[in-house]
Amino acid sequence: MLLPDEIAAAKKQLSRTPLYLTVVTIIAIVCGFVPAPIYLSQEGRLDHLLGRDEAVTATVEHVEEVGTCSRGRGKSTTKRYIEVSWDSGGERQSGGYDKCGGSVPAVGDNVELWVGPTGNIEDSSPAFDRFGLISVSLLLAALVLGLGILITQTYRGKLLRLLTKTHGPFSQPTVVTIGHATKGRMWMQQGAQQTPAFGPRKSIALVLLNARAPGGTNTPLAALAGQWWLYLVHTNDPKYQIALLMRENNRCWIQFRR
Repeated sequence: MLLPDEIAAAKKQLSRTPLYLTVVTIIAIVCGFVPAPIYLSQEGRLDHLLGRDEAVTATVEHVEEVGTCSRGRGKSTTKRYIEVSWDSGGERQSGGYDKCGGSVPAVGDNVELWVGPTGNIEDSSPAFDRFGLISVSLLLAALVLGLGILITQTYRGKLLRLLTKTHGPFSQPTVVTIGHATKGRMWMQQGAQQTPAFGPRKSIALVLLNARAPGGTNTPLAALAGQWWLYLVHTNDPKYQIALLMRENNRCWIQFRR
């Protein structure tokens, strides 16, 4: 069913899996370092993480709304400036810090704060911020790594299914129109005047092996637009349908959900 050069192309793709996983791992590690420079971009944050701040009990002198803070997805919360004063070295010091949402202290309340060498004020402890920064970094790296592994292994599984499954004969050919193909996927439309050969008239298919003439080079996905003959492969797989697209000497193996 698969031509020799198609089998070779599929095996070549399978052999690249370790390389893909290495690239995914490197990207995940890089992403894990992204939160640190964002956090440290604000003045005094490095001193805060290193524990160089002075822990003080301050009195709230004034609370003022100064704008809003973005929470993503179009959401925002009120931003307040908290003015405080405290004793340090026998002298009364004063300063302020911004607070977005959460519990807001009232005038006269005593609050625990951390004052840095440059005068910056933080309302969370160095230990809390260290834990939060490490947690966010590890979570981001794990998400990227997990997603990369899932995508790589899913595609590997599809190629293995194409190579190792025992398939029956082709169905009778039917004409389909490829309207748009990009990023390994294509829109596939059946003619309005013909009996549907599969599912809805318009479906999304995944390219398993790109279009190529025997012994030739791959055809760019953007060039797949137009009419093709589609041959369904009879298989017992209850979840996926494998099919072959043919046009002149070009062949393209695809898969879509039943």
